[in-house]
Amino acid sequence: MNDFSPKVGNVGKGIVALVFAAAKYLLVPILILTALTTMLARVEGASMITDQIDLERIKFFVLVLGVPITALAFFRGFYPKGSVSRFAFAAAITALVCVWIWTVMMAGNISLELEGFGFSISFLGLVLLFILGAVLGGVYYLVEMISYRPEWLASMETTAAPPVNGAA
Repeated sequence: MNDFSPKVGNVGKGIVALVFAAAKYLLVPILILTALTTMLARVEGASMITDQIDLERIKFFVLVLGVPITALAFFRGFYPKGSVSRFAFAAAITALVCVWIWTVMMAGNISLELEGFGFSISFLGLVLLFILGAVLGGVYYLVEMISYRPEWLASMETTAAPPVNGAA
């Protein structure tokens, strides 16, 4: 049996991982962006700010990047600790999460112009700290694979071993 065999996975754990990822990368961000859009729509003159920030574009990227993250999270949860398959899906998720953070946080720059007065805010350092956190999450899955690998290989040897003396 290899690392990517569907026989070694657990569907229940995959679904739990999918639900948590959907909440974290789809549901909560969409709700926050929708609430923010609604609140700013009620404020007089705020439409100019929402047009410049382009919250609808951010919502689009939350969906475009959040759906693959959520789908891959199922497989990360599905495969057991110590398997290369779990790490492979976790690494793909880590890369997508870094792009998600960069895109949703507008690369750490906001520039607004209000009635001839313009200003720019750069929070690139904060964005890079979030990305560092995501990368460390990916490193966690690498260390997890290395740590649990001997245990996982031992469990695969016992399940793959043929019965002794024809006993079932």
